[in-house]
Parts: sequence; C-alpha cells; structure tokens
Amino acid sequence: MTGTLFENGDGVPQNAKEAVYWYERAAGLDNTDAMTRLGILHALGQGTARHDGKAFEWLQKAAANDHIAATAALAVLHHLGRGTEKDEATAYRLTRKAAAQDQPAALYNLAVSCRHGFGTPVDGTRADRLFRQSAERGCRQAMLALAAMHETHSPETCSSEEAAFWRGKAAQTPARPPSESVLLYPETDMDGLQAG
Repeated sequence: MTGTLFENGDGVPQNAKEAVYWYERAAGLDNTDAMTRLGILHALGQGTARHDGKAFEWLQKAAANDHIAATAALAVLHHLGRGTEKDEATAYRLTRKAAAQDQPAALYNLAVSCRHGFGTPVDGTRADRLFRQSAERGCRQAMLALAAMHETHSPETCSSEEAAFWRGKAAQTPARPPSESVLLYPETDMDGLQAG
C-alpha cells in the first residue's frame, strides 16, 4: 500500500501528509487497513490536523469489519471520550475483543484497565499476566510496565533480575513502527488516565 510506504519512509521520503492522501484513496475502496491508519493519523494529528470526529469515524468503519487494530484504537477513543462520549464499558468490551486476538497493544490496554479498574473491577494479578502476554508479543510499553512493577512491588513477588531483563528488552525494541501502531494508554501517566 502506497500510504504505508510514505508513512514509514520505505523507499520514499517519509511524509505523513502524503500517506494520508493515499490512505484516503484506499479507504474509499473499503480498505480496512487504510481506514485504520487514517483514524490513527487523525487521532494523533500526523499528516493532518488532529480531528477526533474523523478518527472515530474511520476507526468505527474498520472495526465494524472486524479489523482488530481498529477495534483496539477505537476502544481508546471511547476510554478518553475523544470523538465520542466517554464510555468505559464500551472501551473495556472493545479492548477485550481485540485482546482475545492476541493483539499486543490491546493486551497492554486491557492490563491497564484491569490495574486501574477502567470498565472492570481492579485485578492486579490479571493485569500482571496481561502485561507479560503483551510484552512477550513485542509491546515495548508492556515491557516497561513489567520492569517498573518488578522495581516497585514487594520483594516476595518481584525481582531486580526480572526488572533488568524487561528494561533491557525494551531498550532493544524499537518504538512502535507507524504502520503497526495503535493508540495505547500512556505507560507514563496511568494515574492521570484514571483522573481524566
């Protein structure tokens, strides 16, 4: 897909604005990958002005066609109330649906939901298991969350070796490549998410 080439800079100069142009053309042909990328780029304001309504519209169209990354990203918009009313129950339901397909970002977001009670009761044990599943599937944010947990939890359940392992693995893992990224709950401001 030409949009992906421009978004990632594969063989062409990286150009998010050009990527949006090509994604719009492909989305008009009912390409759910293009719809998903358009939604995410609108949500992030990359290559186009940030527009939560358009982000929600594109992600909802792709998610309606069972696009897993779109479903995971749409859940975040419901959680944050961007482009739609804030709805924790819907955010949790969509996140669970995407996580059931082993989508790493959705597993991470589900872990955050379980840890902080977003649309579900607080369940630290389940959150820890989900962070590990997400990290094992390559989610850098989950790796950092696991490292932080092993640095701050009680010595009976955590170890400095595990913390060092996950920090090292995160350092070797590139930040989300644009074509694979979905919206994630920020790993550095989980408490701010609950208040927001």
